[in-house]
Amino acid sequence: MRAATRRRIAVPAAITSGLLVSGLLVWHTSNAAFSGATQNAGNSFATGTVSLTSDRPGAVLFNLTGMSPGNPETECITVEYTGTAASTVTLAARYPNSDTVAAHPLATYLNFAIEEIPLTGDCKGASAVTKTADVQAAQTTLANKVANMSSGVGTGVNWAAATTGAKKRFRFVSEVQSTNSAQGLSATVNLVWTATSNA
Repeated sequence: MRAATRRRIAVPAAITSGLLVSGLLVWHTSNAAFSGATQNAGNSFATGTVSLTSDRPGAVLFNLTGMSPGNPETECITVEYTGTAASTVTLAARYPNSDTVAAHPLATYLNFAIEEIPLTGDCKGASAVTKTADVQAAQTTLANKVANMSSGVGTGVNWAAATTGAKKRFRFVSEVQSTNSAQGLSATVNLVWTATSNA
């Protein structure tokens, strides 16, 4: 009686195992036989551009000798944003070769103004659109301009959202202070425009 009982238990167990294996085989077969897919084809990526030009690219704005008090010198430049990515335009003023003001002593005695003026009209006679606090404020001399505008990409010029084809015109006015300390001195400064894409 005990032996017969054991056989009855063993047979159902064998059948159950067979069903489990069979079920696994059927599942794998179904997975291999049927499939579906969808796609998003033709994805492409390209960067925008950030670039500037001017009506005087690479040119010297000032090349002055024999300057004297009471005779201001004026130059204008039109800057155009030609990139495709909306950007902020800034202006830096730096001494060449990482010099300090000691190598360019006239900068201490040279009043230097930076103004935005209308795109058309006389350079000297045009009324200023703005004297932005960034480039004006207490920065009365060229030396002070360099001190405040030399780091990083320079200082803002009220142009924070430049788009393709946008233009602005700027006027630079320099005048020697009326002091004997300015006699026989010189200074050289590089003006660098930079466009930085907005985040």
